[in-house]
Amino acid sequence: MVLVGVFIFSGWLTMVFAVKGAESTIFDLRAVPIIFGTLIFRDPRLVLIISLGIALSRYTITGFTNPAITGSINILLLGCLAALLIKLYNRKSWTYKRKAILSPICPMN
Repeated sequence: MVLVGVFIFSGWLTMVFAVKGAESTIFDLRAVPIIFGTLIFRDPRLVLIISLGIALSRYTITGFTNPAITGSINILLLGCLAALLIKLYNRKSWTYKRKAILSPICPMN
């Protein structure tokens, strides 16, 4: 569980040092902990907890604004996609290299 907290903290940290745009828009790398989570964790619930934690921590940066709500929904959807990837990885006997190639490609589509 400590590692889950580290992943949430790293997602929050990317938002703190992100490029700020107009109207509370943030350009950051908070999806990176979720991408790495798909490669590290075998339980999809842990990635869902990470995405929920990052989504909730978004409100500590700019408050409850429309871009914050949209960003939270996006990161939650990405977390659901990552959980589905983990379920797929658990069913297939793929190598780590193949998983590492597939994980960053799927969330970017």
